[in-house]
Amino acid sequence: ARSWLAHMKEVGMQPSAKAHCIGISGLANAGDLPSAVAWLRSDAHRVPADSVLCLTAMDVLMRANLHREALSWLDTMEQMRLQPDGKRSYIKIMQACKKAGAWERAMNWLDAMPTEKFSPTIPYRIAIECCGKEGKSKEAASLLGRMITEGWEARLQEFTGVMVACAKAGDFEEVAKWLDKSLDAGFKPDVATFNKVINAISMAKGVEHAVEWFEKMKEHSIQPDQVSWNQMITAFGRAGRKRDAELWLGAMENSKCMPNVVSYVGVVQACAKADSPDEAASWLEHMQTLRVDPNEFVYSRVVQSFTRAGRVDEALRFIKEAEQLGVPLQAAPYEVAIIELGKERRAEDAATMLEHMKGKGLRASEQAYRYSIAACRWMLNADLAEKLLRDMLSEKHVPNDYVVWNMHEILGQEEFQRLEDELGFAVLANQGQAEERGKRRMRPGQGPPMRSVARGQQRKPPQLRGGVARVVAGRGGPPPQEAVARDDSSRWGPAARNRQSEQRPQRGPPRGEDGWFQQEQQQQQQQQRPARKFNPHFRSSP
Repeated sequence: ARSWLAHMKEVGMQPSAKAHCIGISGLANAGDLPSAVAWLRSDAHRVPADSVLCLTAMDVLMRANLHREALSWLDTMEQMRLQPDGKRSYIKIMQACKKAGAWERAMNWLDAMPTEKFSPTIPYRIAIECCGKEGKSKEAASLLGRMITEGWEARLQEFTGVMVACAKAGDFEEVAKWLDKSLDAGFKPDVATFNKVINAISMAKGVEHAVEWFEKMKEHSIQPDQVSWNQMITAFGRAGRKRDAELWLGAMENSKCMPNVVSYVGVVQACAKADSPDEAASWLEHMQTLRVDPNEFVYSRVVQSFTRAGRVDEALRFIKEAEQLGVPLQAAPYEVAIIELGKERRAEDAATMLEHMKGKGLRASEQAYRYSIAACRWMLNADLAEKLLRDMLSEKHVPNDYVVWNMHEILGQEEFQRLEDELGFAVLANQGQAEERGKRRMRPGQGPPMRSVARGQQRKPPQLRGGVARVVAGRGGPPPQEAVARDDSSRWGPAARNRQSEQRPQRGPPRGEDGWFQQEQQQQQQQQRPARKFNPHFRSSP
């Protein structure tokens, strides 16, 4: 398919949108999703889009778990006012909205669906599940009521979606009411209904309520399956309740359900959150004894537990073990090990792990580079620090003032200025932090930020923070606030009160030989000042 596409370009023929759809969907159906996505990104944008191409792109991107990118093709449909060609098209659109968490767009497309041509039963269900995923209980309930009012048949899945929405919102009493409503409507809940509700309740941090719903399964003569037990173990694992997670795993082993890798992930996660790395490692060995192959989540939890305990060498041993067994690790276990190596001032080991991540096609975070560069300062390894900074900038990371200060301390003023003239990272750090401060002050829908200066004072122009200002000015000085812990012990106590009383200005008019003249002169200056306009956003300082 690729060779024929290249041949069409060589002879001067422009492939149509249909040709792209056939090639992209063919690659996806053959299981080669990366090639399908690459084709879509490189060539599909060069032809005029139609509804079939947009829907094919959304389908492929959803299968590749690129939900936000799938919504961009939905944006193209909406901008070009392309209409879906059938019921399946509407279902694909609503599934894309559901996976991306865009519940409002799902409801808009449900309203736009021509119900005189198609039955909206499945789109209603998807819209209710979409609201349930985001915890919009009122919207999910109103959709179900609207569905029944319009005369469409509601089933157990729709009632389950409303119960999940109420559970995600933390309204556990409303969940029980909707269970009674489903029973009144003639629907008997099954094990899948209880599993979805238990999972939603546990994610809303209602572990005790999840236990109650697990017991309700027996009241309705429903036997818990493997998913039910795993969700209870995972719920206690999220809460860090190690003993309870182990008890539930033991109860699962005594029942007819055999534990799988998901069951042990919950127990290992509980041990990691309870700061018990040795117990997490013992559960990993227990899995291997039972011939249950551990996955990346088990090794990731074990590595994180050892790094949190400051035992980075043992964490590296488990990373090496996972790689030897062929377990595909993500970036998280590598990053926590790199950060801990940086804290222990092992710059070369941290740099080696960063190169190892790059060789596996993983992208390290800005925090990993920051700690690695800080570790170079203790050994004054200028070459390694410069290499790490270049790698950091090549990964499109923006350094902060802590990185800039460390580079200045490692390189010295002359070498620092040479590198700054070449890369401009200090100015980039200042711009990035100014943008972050602007985002914190100006949130969507909040309007302009309030004034933080007192009345009559002029706002100073923005300056570089901390070490960046001293570095650019060519001076050294102490590190910024992130690098030095503040000692507030001298701010309190009798000595501090005595200093404050000495520095406190005297109340009343100024005293001295010309004190009254100074007071009269200040009053005349205040009278000559122009009247200030009322500013509704002004807030005086205390």
